[in-house]
Amino acid sequence: MPWTRGKAKGKRAQLEALSATMADEVAAAVPMWAEAWQKGTNEAPIHYAADGKRWRDPFDGHLYRVRAGMDHDAPNDDNYAPSRAHSLWEAVAEAGEDGSLAHPFTFVSGMAVTAGLYYQQGALLCRCTRSEAALWGELENFIESYMEVAS
Repeated sequence: MPWTRGKAKGKRAQLEALSATMADEVAAAVPMWAEAWQKGTNEAPIHYAADGKRWRDPFDGHLYRVRAGMDHDAPNDDNYAPSRAHSLWEAVAEAGEDGSLAHPFTFVSGMAVTAGLYYQQGALLCRCTRSEAALWGELENFIESYMEVAS
């Protein structure tokens, strides 16, 4: 028997609820299960709280959570999306990443970095030399100031 639209919406809600209970590293393996970030309207913005909940960015597919102390309302503006409003959101590490040389973190603009851990963006692999709460931009921009190219 084919699925109805209502049944599909019900299954989607079940997956979102299941995703919310998963540890970060498990949820990162199935980011498509997380609830997607949405913009509100100018009359009725959507409130996003720093409560630990993860949201899937519809533009890059990564998981993010609201940064501590950065509760905000998202109006009808895509610039509030996690991959675009880095000061409001922090990226959740991808599945299997632990910051080691063998399993570096995938660098996403706006993420916090920790000295001694490894980060990768595309083919560029770097070791962090100085911790920072958030770095905005491309990883290559932080070589010498926060990163050194891993050999």
